Order: sequence, then C-alpha cells, then structure tokens
Amino acid sequence: MSSRGKTRNLPVITLMGNQFLIIENEDDLQIAKPAIRAAMLYPICRRRVSWIVQTKIKPNLSALLEMYKKIAIGVRRYNNRPPFDVISLIGGPTKEDIVFSEVNLGRFFVGIGFMITPSPPRGATMSYGAIAYAVSPVYAIPEPRRFHPHVSVSCSICLGRGVDSFVKSARRNDLVSCLDIAKAVLSSYCAEDSYFPIGNWYGYSCADCGNIVANDERCCSCMVPICNRCAIINKDRHFCSACASHRGL
Repeated sequence: MSSRGKTRNLPVITLMGNQFLIIENEDDLQIAKPAIRAAMLYPICRRRVSWIVQTKIKPNLSALLEMYKKIAIGVRRYNNRPPFDVISLIGGPTKEDIVFSEVNLGRFFVGIGFMITPSPPRGATMSYGAIAYAVSPVYAIPEPRRFHPHVSVSCSICLGRGVDSFVKSARRNDLVSCLDIAKAVLSSYCAEDSYFPIGNWYGYSCADCGNIVANDERCCSCMVPICNRCAIINKDRHFCSACASHRGL
C-alpha cells in the first residue's frame, strides 16, 4: 500500500507539555505532512504556530531546510501568514543525566528549531538554531520556567563559545556535528554563557543567616537575598540587618 493510502497514526511522545510525532522513515514523513500543514494554518490569530516533529531520519541540514520549505509552500494562504516555528528533535535523548554542582537536570532531547517567514510570491526565508527539551524537567526554584542554565524558557540553546563551530558545521550541512556541539554545550556549564547561575538553582542564600531563600525576596535597599525570618520590616519594606542598622531600625 502506498504511503498516501495509509491511515495509521504515528507514535507520539510528550515533552514538557508538547507532543512530538516520531518519524522514522520517508513513509512516516508523507503521513505526517497533512498534519504539519494543518498546524501551520492554526490558529490564525497567533503570531507563531509551532508544530513539533521528532525524527529518526538524519538528513543533512540543507535537506531538512528544504523539506520544511516544501511542506510550508504547500499550505494554502501561506503567503498571508506571519512567521511560525517548526522544530525537529533528532534521535533519542542524551545518554546520561546532565549534572552541574550536584544539581541533576536529567536527560534532554536536542534538535534544530526553524523559524519560517513567508516571502511572497510563494516563497519563504528560514532561520534556525539549536533547541533542547527536558525529558523530566527540573525547574529552577527562583525561575519556575528555567530547566537548564544554558537554555532559554523558549527552549533555545545559548551556544556561547560553541557558536562558531556550530555555524561552520551548518555551512557544511553537517547536521550531526551541529547536534554534537549543542549536546556538548548542554553538558558543560559556563557561567559567562548561562541564563541563570546553577549555584542558585534551588534558591538564594540569605545574606544574614545563609539559609536557602526559595523565593526572590530581597533587601529593598542593597538588594541582597533575605529570608522572611531575618528580614526587618518597616512600612512594608524588607531590610537586611546591615541596612536596618544603618537606618536605625
């Protein structure tokens, strides 16, 4: 039976509340195309539409770009649409848990995210970058949407010092090397390139007693973290002991 005649459902995995189709071969891709096109059209009122595909096919980057461009061009009223996103997670999750400073962040699926911008007549421009999704996210307590210090809340990886190598690999259409670089960035903590310090993952240290402060309560004068037990409150304002003493409180 041809792929056009198949009606079976593709397997789906769920990561961080998002569903990912698992595409293992070209027949699966043909089955998925109508669903991808439908997702590109819905809902019209949103600025971006994300349709997320997890694939075990490993083409080069150029082939992946061309594949999504062809799917997008087949969408009716495509040229009237605002930019939208398509995400490909390639292969399975990282083999081992990622651990920084005794914070176990678990395993991650890594891939390439594409932003497709309609470019009439019936064309498209595409940009891309490395993305990551946690299998079982361990969120930072002070920032509940943060699940990795090098990943934005929109799941984009800050490549930092690896960006030059990533770009060179992308220019060679070497998708495997792009993904290896992204995984290496995820597995190596660099404070200068992080969105959030790993040392504060479970909270901040109170400036007075040293205990972990789960919330972001701070002295309103010097802005150091201060826990509720140590905070000296004056007219609904919280002060650390040093600032309170300086003010004669």
